[in-house]
Amino acid sequence: MDRLSFTDSLVMMHLRKNYVLHRVDVSQFVGMDVAEARKVDKYPTMIVHDRKGIEVGRLIGFQSPDSLIFKLKKWEVPPPKKSKR
Repeated sequence: MDRLSFTDSLVMMHLRKNYVLHRVDVSQFVGMDVAEARKVDKYPTMIVHDRKGIEVGRLIGFQSPDSLIFKLKKWEVPPPKKSKR
């Protein structure tokens, strides 16, 4: 996914616009505590949280750029409404 999906300009534009990104790479066992706490046992895994930190979705395995954007759109949360004062 690093070489194909995360280098795709549309994927990155979509992710940066709609999500806060946090990557945990367990290939050198750094971040294993995060993987264990989130019950990740297959790689790659993407976990999507709402603004309150509640998990709303999980993608497991390789995702092509088009597939990734399509699947992430179903979990997008609209921006908070601005109050009228």
